[in-house]
Amino acid sequence: MLSSTISLKTMVPFCRQLATVYKAGLPILSGIDILRKEARDPKLKRVLEGMRQKIQQGETLNDAVRAYDRYLPSFFVELVAAGEFGGRLEEIFLNLADYFERRMRLRREMIRSMTLPVIYLIMVIAIAPLGIAAVNSINPENVEAGMAPGAVLGQIMGNYIVMQIKIWLFIGVIAALYIAFKISPLTKPAMDRIPLCIPVVRKLAIKNALSRFARTFALLTRSGVHVVETVKKAADTTDNALIRRDLLRSIPKIERGDSLSEAMRECRFMTPMALEMLHVGEISGKADETLEKVAEYYEDETRTAAQAAAKALGTTVYLALLIAVGMLIINLWSTYYNNLFSVFEI
Repeated sequence: MLSSTISLKTMVPFCRQLATVYKAGLPILSGIDILRKEARDPKLKRVLEGMRQKIQQGETLNDAVRAYDRYLPSFFVELVAAGEFGGRLEEIFLNLADYFERRMRLRREMIRSMTLPVIYLIMVIAIAPLGIAAVNSINPENVEAGMAPGAVLGQIMGNYIVMQIKIWLFIGVIAALYIAFKISPLTKPAMDRIPLCIPVVRKLAIKNALSRFARTFALLTRSGVHVVETVKKAADTTDNALIRRDLLRSIPKIERGDSLSEAMRECRFMTPMALEMLHVGEISGKADETLEKVAEYYEDETRTAAQAAAKALGTTVYLALLIAVGMLIINLWSTYYNNLFSVFEI
């Protein structure tokens, strides 16, 4: 939401439409103009308008795309350059559309897995303050004053609303601080370390990062991008500063002439299975196909890990909800009888 990059949901049809433009043999300027008129995303519309103007001025598609790399994924820019150089833009755009579609599907599945735990958490936030407000409203002063039920209910709801405001303000501040620290280059490595320190989340974070890396690497390799640039661009897609830094440790060895599988062996986040499959792919000359299989494997593992994490979180939150409700019931009746005994001096 805070990112300036065009969303995956927009990139999928955009890439397929660009592939259709090239397949139909339309001039690129005419194709971009058509896509600009049909675009619903304001950000994409602005990018296409700028690209159209640059191509009209005699610049290449690669130059026009690079001028708007702030809004487009970095590997999209690199693939357009490779596709334009090799004359394979139609194939490149179709591959990009498939890539974005897989990433969007995986993201939706992960969100779907986390829906129920989030609902449980909202229930805890909604129910617990109501019980606390009800307990706090039961006191000897109210009983002695003979407060009407409506007045007591109004006091309960007033306390409940105040508590809800405080809770959501606290959550909002924490979320704002998290986003600020996450996007800041100074604090991002520290924030990215947090999920890697939580046992259940660690496996999910690593497998998700490696699936992105392998999928992007395969796509860039198939498009003819140089291996060093491929490692850099693929590492950028992991969205984790620590995993990215770990993968980039292989570059000096690659530049010295080591094979990719040998260079990656020092990366502590690369699993033995991925390294072995990469080695087999290099020997057979089909590294891109092998990496596609690695990506599919890790995407399946990510789905499984996401479901396991969601179940664990859902169970934890559900138990917390039951405990909170139980404690509130006990506290409610305990406070009621204590105040009742206090009034009648029993």
